[in-house]
Amino acid sequence: MRQHRIGLALMALALAACGSSGLSRQQLIETHSAIDATKEIGGHEHPDARLHLKYATDQLEAAQRLMEDGEEEDANHMLDRAQADAELALQIARTEVGRKQAEAAQEEIKTLQGDDQLQSAQPEPAQPEQPASAGRESSVTPEQERPESQPEALGESQFGDVPMEPGQ
Repeated sequence: MRQHRIGLALMALALAACGSSGLSRQQLIETHSAIDATKEIGGHEHPDARLHLKYATDQLEAAQRLMEDGEEEDANHMLDRAQADAELALQIARTEVGRKQAEAAQEEIKTLQGDDQLQSAQPEPAQPEQPASAGRESSVTPEQERPESQPEALGESQFGDVPMEPGQ
């Protein structure tokens, strides 16, 4: 909560400092909002989000210094970078929160499935014994496998007495 108040105070200070400057108030608000939202959802706990959050705050401060020095164009570019890093940090943090929620849901599913299996566990019926020949290869020859209706020679068709013409 204290960080949130500090963030609001910094935003108010930045807006006051940029009252007559060329830095976009809307962009400043959006950048500060993304920074605050990232902190609120725990973005500082994820290394990548924390890194981009640091970039965003450093670039925001640099943009304000550049504006004070009269370098409006550089200040606006730095503010663009700050906003991009703040939004990236927020998206990384949201992704991490979503990933953790998905993992928790998966664990809950596994727990529920385990409970269902315990409740429905019944002794399995005995398997009938397989004959001793089961699992061995068949000793049937290809001639024995062929049904009687298959043609014996090239000139016969499967219809028996109807001869086939060569080339068909």
